[in-house]
Amino acid sequence: SCSGPLCSVGKLAPYRAGDLELEGELEKAVRARSYSGELVITYANEGGTPWVSNLVLSLRDAGIEHFLVIMMTKRGCDGLYNSPSQLSCGWSSWDLDGCKSESDKTGRTERMWFIRHYYLARIIELGGVNVMALD
Repeated sequence: SCSGPLCSVGKLAPYRAGDLELEGELEKAVRARSYSGELVITYANEGGTPWVSNLVLSLRDAGIEHFLVIMMTKRGCDGLYNSPSQLSCGWSSWDLDGCKSESDKTGRTERMWFIRHYYLARIIELGGVNVMALD
């Protein structure tokens, strides 16, 4: 059982964001998922669903519910949110110079690497929340 000031399990409602590139969507997601000024983000494509699910379920077991998973597709986020664990997520249509190509393994990987930094910077720019990115 978690008893520290950052124990957020049971204190935040599950949240499914839309495309984080839509105006105001990232801000709404950060407000919905941060706790005591803290937020943990992580990311995955659909192939990484088991891995990212294990990661955030481990956070939840430690008492940390203030996380947001950024998926590369709406379908990927829908799968996490509609699972029995109802994992909170958003998805992104953001691309950097053609890295989004799902048919190109290297492009998919590069896009995930860049997305981590891209959203970390955007959340820091919003202010009002400390953010940690896990991979």
